[in-house]
Amino acid sequence: MNRSPTPAPNSASGDPLPQGEDAAVFELEGAELAAVLYDRHGADVNRVVRSLLGPDPDHDDIVQRVFSVALEKLDGLRERSALRPWLVAIAANTTRDELRRRRRWRWLNLTGSDDTTEAAAPGEDLEGRALLRRFYATVHGLPPDDRIVFLFRYVDERPLAEIAGICGCSVATVKRRLRRANDRFLRRAQRDPALLDRIERGTRWEAST
Repeated sequence: MNRSPTPAPNSASGDPLPQGEDAAVFELEGAELAAVLYDRHGADVNRVVRSLLGPDPDHDDIVQRVFSVALEKLDGLRERSALRPWLVAIAANTTRDELRRRRRWRWLNLTGSDDTTEAAAPGEDLEGRALLRRFYATVHGLPPDDRIVFLFRYVDERPLAEIAGICGCSVATVKRRLRRANDRFLRRAQRDPALLDRIERGTRWEAST
């Protein structure tokens, strides 16, 4: 079997702000700095966290953690034009740390089941949401590093070189992790006929479903 989940439309759309505009962020301080940083780059960070975790009750807490780390380290960013990719990398690393923490706790039987159920909005596609949760439950069994490249590639549809930059590794390493993650995902998906059917039909995955 040699199938790959079909990538979603690029959810990382939007060009970086002009360098001059982003450079102005570094002139701000305190609450104003935090507000402008979130206003300009909050959508990217939220998108990364949602792509990597799926529907998750801790989403907002993790996003807040990302910006707390960014504000602490902002003075150390030498290439001011790299603010956006730098924030995306922090979001990926923060989410990866959270995935590793959860995995350790599960092995120690210190956590209950992962309840990612959210209240349904009127007219919402409940069947689609349930399938999306099963997709993330299947991906959840992958090692964090493999899971990140898998979701960046097949949910965010990011280029391999960009994924390598975010993860701080080579493109060859990304390809190796991606092959491994894809094989494991497809083996796990065999247990869920509806999930496998969607993969075979080539339906695109949307992290915001």
